[in-house]
Amino acid sequence: MARPQKLQRLRHGRIFSAGAFPGIVETWNWLCAIVESWVGDRDLGGDGCIYVDRTNADVPVIRLDEVKLGRRLKVSNIPELGCWRIVGGSVSAEYEDPETGETETATSTIHTIDRQFFQVGGSLFQGGDNTTIESFLDAGKPFIAAKIINGDSPTASLVGYANVSEMIVDSRNLTWSIIPLYELQIPGEGQNVDKLTIVTDFRAIPVAQAFEMPSVGGRV
Repeated sequence: MARPQKLQRLRHGRIFSAGAFPGIVETWNWLCAIVESWVGDRDLGGDGCIYVDRTNADVPVIRLDEVKLGRRLKVSNIPELGCWRIVGGSVSAEYEDPETGETETATSTIHTIDRQFFQVGGSLFQGGDNTTIESFLDAGKPFIAAKIINGDSPTASLVGYANVSEMIVDSRNLTWSIIPLYELQIPGEGQNVDKLTIVTDFRAIPVAQAFEMPSVGGRV
């Protein structure tokens, strides 16, 4: 029902009649139509999360489908657009089947880190270390970091550590800069090695520059 051009409002001291309130029928019917037609985006047949619960017809409730919203906001569903991200790939290798003597091809999943951009001062550089994440995990080094070595042409390489203490110690070496990236879970026996589990994503770690740190008598 279309909205009346002029809504009729009741007033005290007026007789409830067609003469006193000529637009009351249209106004009332329009209000009833609005209340009856309340819907959420999910009720319209789309992929929305809002719906109107009319279990109690006298008290309709606008609700949020939290389960559906949770699935939509799940981290795995959000595209990874940052730098130093883990990406999957595959490698193939041929081998001879000892039983048949035929040549077979085996394909396995590997993971590397791409978009290796970094800055030294105001200058932008890009690393290109293609070391696989699997090689670090096979070596028992689930803590992955970028090692930046300054110079005329700064370089970045990937390094792994057995535990966070090793990474902390190495980060205090003034010869280079260590930028923590990930803590990964080493797959247990029988676990799917094609899927990585990230325990900690260090890429958004807060950084306090040395010149920002307070010292005795003030800032340096």
